[in-house]
Amino acid sequence: KTESTIKGIIVGGQLVDTMECGQEGLIVLDNTPFYAEKGGQVGDTGTLSHENALFIVEDCQPPYSGVIAHQGTLKKGVLIVGEPVMAEIDHKRRSAITKHHTATHLLHWALQQVLGSHIRQAGSRVEPTRLRFDFNHHKSLTKEELRAIESLVNAKIWENALLNTYELSLEDVQKHPEIKQFFGEKYGKTVRVVAIDTYSKELCGGTHVSHVGEIGYFRIAKEGSIAKGVRRIEGVIGAEAELLRYQLEDKLHSISELLKSNVPKIEDALHNLVKENQKLKEQALFMRKQHLTDLASSLMGKVKKVGAIPVLSAVVDIHKSELVDLANDLIKKMQTGVILLCHIEGEKCQLLLKVSPDLVEQGIHANTLIQSIAKIIQGSGGGKKESAQAGGTNPKGVIIAFDKIQEMLKEDHKK
Repeated sequence: KTESTIKGIIVGGQLVDTMECGQEGLIVLDNTPFYAEKGGQVGDTGTLSHENALFIVEDCQPPYSGVIAHQGTLKKGVLIVGEPVMAEIDHKRRSAITKHHTATHLLHWALQQVLGSHIRQAGSRVEPTRLRFDFNHHKSLTKEELRAIESLVNAKIWENALLNTYELSLEDVQKHPEIKQFFGEKYGKTVRVVAIDTYSKELCGGTHVSHVGEIGYFRIAKEGSIAKGVRRIEGVIGAEAELLRYQLEDKLHSISELLKSNVPKIEDALHNLVKENQKLKEQALFMRKQHLTDLASSLMGKVKKVGAIPVLSAVVDIHKSELVDLANDLIKKMQTGVILLCHIEGEKCQLLLKVSPDLVEQGIHANTLIQSIAKIIQGSGGGKKESAQAGGTNPKGVIIAFDKIQEMLKEDHKK
C-alpha cells in the first residue's frame, strides 16, 4: 500500500477535476506502487481508495516517460484531483507475474546453454498465468532439447540462488559483455541490472523474486515458429505448471480409456491401432479400385458413336476426386474416343472431359470443348488439350451438356 495524491483525472479522453461513480477513465498519482506495462511485463491491477470512494484499477500503462496511468472504473463515491487515496496493488497477481518474469530470465539463460550463444531475445510477454519468450533460432527444438532446457531451469530454481539488482551507467554496461541488453530498447544513462548468482545478468526494469526458489517449478507448455528464424516458447510455473501436468495426465487417462488399455501399455495399443487402421485403409483402397474397375466395365456398354468418334457421357455416383482415375481407366479400355463424366452433389456438379491422344492430334481439344459446356451448368472450367474439368451450380443442365458435346463433335467431324 502507498498513500498517494491524485494529480490528474482523464474521462472520455478529456482532463477533468472530478470522476463520478460508474465512470471509466485514467488516474495519475504523485507516487504509486503500481507497475506500468513495460519490457514485456503486464501492468498491475488493484485499487485506489479512500473512506468514501473505490476505484478498481484494471490496467496500468505508461503514456509518457515517468508517467503512470491507472486505468479502470470508479465503483463507489467520487474522486477529485488533489485529494489523497490509498493505492494498493493485487499482491497475489503481482507475485505470480514476478515469478514468471524471473523464470523468463532463467529460460533465456538455459536456451543459450542448450542451443548456443547465438540465442537472442526477440520479444517477451510476462503474465500472471504464463510467460512467452521469443528468440532467434533456425529450426524447431527437439524433444531432447526442450527437456534439457526445462531441466536446467528447474535445477537453478532448486538451487534457490539470491537475485540481486543494482544500477550501472550505460557506459559501464558496455564494458561487461556478460550483461544482456536488447536491440531496439531505449535505455537511459543509468540502467538497472538484474543478476541471478553469477550466471544470468540482464538489463531489466521489471519486478523479480528475491530468491529464485520462490518460482517453485517450471514447465514448457508450447514451442513453435512465429516467423522465419524466430521461435516462441510459452511456459508456466508453480500452480500453473501443476495444472498443466494434471491436464496432460487427464488426457493420457482419457486416451487409455478410449483404447481400453492401461496407461503403461498405451504405446503398444496405439501401435496396434495404427497397424489395424493402415490395414483397413489398404482394404478400402483395394475395394474402391475394384469398384472403379467394375464401374468402368459397366459404362463401356454406354459408348455411342458420333460419326467415327466413340463418345461416353455418364453421371457417376463416385467421389469427384475419383473422376480422373475412372476416366483414365475408361480411355485405356476405349483406346480412342471422348469421355464426359459428371459428379453431382446437392446443387453443385463437376464435369470431367477426357480426349484420347489420337483425337487430340486431330484437333479435338478438351480445354476448348469444356469452355462451351461449362456455361450450360452455370460454371467455368479449364485444363489441358487431353483433359479438362468444370464446376457449376446447375445440375439440371448436365443432360443438355451431354447433348452439346455430341453436337460439337458432329460439327468437328463435318469439318
